[in-house]
Amino acid sequence: MAIRYFGIDGVHGIGWVCFLGFVICWFAGDMTWIVQEMVLHIEPYLSVSDIFYLSGYPFLLMFTISYIIPFRDAVPKLMLMISVCLSIILVVLSIHMIGIPDIAFDTVLSIAYPVFDGIILVPVILGLYLFFKSKTDMMWSLILFGILATFTGDLIFSYMESSNIYHTGNIMELAFFWSYILLIFGVYHHKKTMSILRTNSL
Repeated sequence: MAIRYFGIDGVHGIGWVCFLGFVICWFAGDMTWIVQEMVLHIEPYLSVSDIFYLSGYPFLLMFTISYIIPFRDAVPKLMLMISVCLSIILVVLSIHMIGIPDIAFDTVLSIAYPVFDGIILVPVILGLYLFFKSKTDMMWSLILFGILATFTGDLIFSYMESSNIYHTGNIMELAFFWSYILLIFGVYHHKKTMSILRTNSL
């Protein structure tokens, strides 16, 4: 749908292709998680599903950057510094909550999530700044809040998993559900806007 309605021309077109890659990776991760837990009855965390989840982050990063690039002149350097500092603080706090008992593969994999979250948080914060400055549309704001909901879910999940108190069906999963809802409505809103523009141009 992203390729059909949004095209692949220009920076935004490439961004939507990256968004499609992100969606495919995370859908594969969710399906793998379900099969592992519900069918195979094995622990789904720190498994092949994480490969899909982590593979989606580069696509998401490229997507967020693609929408910041056209407005880069509207972003002051101070705001860029603030977003970087906030991201570093998030990563440090997340790693502190998870803890580093040893340099094992599962520990490195657990830390990878907050690190990637922190990296992507930089363009997300800049995007929210532009939104409140009325430089972006409703689609972009919905997707940004959807990404923030994902980060919130990741942070809570990492803490609960490290404390051995997480279980499937936990109320914290609402953060991920809201993330999906906001992302879907963001894409739908943009699709609807593009359809109206095409109709008016005829």
